[in-house]
Amino acid sequence: MERHSGDTGSPPDHHAPTGWDFEFQPRFAALDQAVHDHHPYGQPHHYLAFLAVHPDQQRRGTGSTLLRHRHEGLDATGTAAYLEATGPRNRRLYARHGYCPRPAFRPPGGPPGPRVTAGGARQPKP
Repeated sequence: MERHSGDTGSPPDHHAPTGWDFEFQPRFAALDQAVHDHHPYGQPHHYLAFLAVHPDQQRRGTGSTLLRHRHEGLDATGTAAYLEATGPRNRRLYARHGYCPRPAFRPPGGPPGPRVTAGGARQPKP
């Protein structure tokens, strides 16, 4: 999520919380804040917020194809890229595509378990 001047850091309130979204909203807000706190502001880049492949289609090269497609456009404009990874498979995929790893972090008050890991930055190829 890119933040802009004047952004309060709070997610927009599109509707009154009900059901599951009210219960988990504090955890989502903590995750959003942790990602925000670790984002490399001040370094021009494209932020790849999401890359998802349906589980039935994983391990077939689809994620690599999506990354290569995106990188072609970024390389053509000389634009660096940044993303976060949530697990070792993602980190390995991103490393294969030129992302330099960054330190792992976990949202404060989050449950024990997998850490959100900043996958890193990728410099454009000439």
